[in-house]
This record gives sequence, structure tokens and C-alpha cells, in this order.
Amino acid sequence: MTAFPRTAQRLLAALLLGFALTGAAAADTNGASTYLSRANAAFAADRMVAPAGDNALEWTLAARAVEPESERVREGLNDLYPLVVVAIDREIARGNAAEALRVIALLEAAIPNSLAARQARAKLEARVGRAAVQVASLDTAR
Repeated sequence: MTAFPRTAQRLLAALLLGFALTGAAAADTNGASTYLSRANAAFAADRMVAPAGDNALEWTLAARAVEPESERVREGLNDLYPLVVVAIDREIARGNAAEALRVIALLEAAIPNSLAARQARAKLEARVGRAAVQVASLDTAR
């Protein structure tokens, strides 16, 4: 596999996560440091999974896209995992299918083939119905 230059990796990460790079992130020469700093700030502000595009999980995923082997990124994702599962459960309990699906998708990006993500989808379908989950999936994809 051909290695992408860092700028291309950052742009791809930003596009995949649905937010634009700022000048500071584009100019970052420390790899994932800017993203991890933003993730830490979001964590400290109790923004684990929301708002979309500016939360600890998405910033940590952006850092992983830039430096996939980073131990700091791996530790960040491990620290966030139980908090993300709680956030998903909270959105399911509220009947907020669109937000629950958005966070489930982030969990799947963080941990592919996650048992917790599969269980959350099943729980969401049981709560709001399969058709509602499918409609919410379509809305979330837009």
C-alpha cells in the first residue's frame, strides 16, 4: 500500500469524519498532537460524543487516521470506550434513534466488529423498531 503524505491523510480523515480542517490542524507538523489536544479539551469539557464534529471520540479518531499505530491514540480510545457505550444507551433510552446511530457508527469506526455496537443496534431496534432504525440510518447518512 502506498503511504499518503501527512496532509493527504489529514484531509482524508477530516472528510471521513465530516468536519473541515482548520488552518492550525492543516499546518500541524506534530502528527496527531493537534487532534489529541482537541480530544483532551473535549474530554475535559464532557463532550465525549457530542456535538457532532467537535467531541473527544471524533478528534481521537482523526488522530488515529493520521497516526494509526500511536499508543496515545489507542489509550484514548480505550478510555473513551465505556463512556461511548453509556452515551449510546442514554440515546436509546431517550428514543433518539438518529443520535444513537451516529454514535454507534463512531464506535464501529473506533472498534470494527464491536460486540457492543451490534448489541446497541439490536437494543435500538427493540426500542424503536427496525423500520425506525432504517429511516434514521438514511437520515444519518445524508
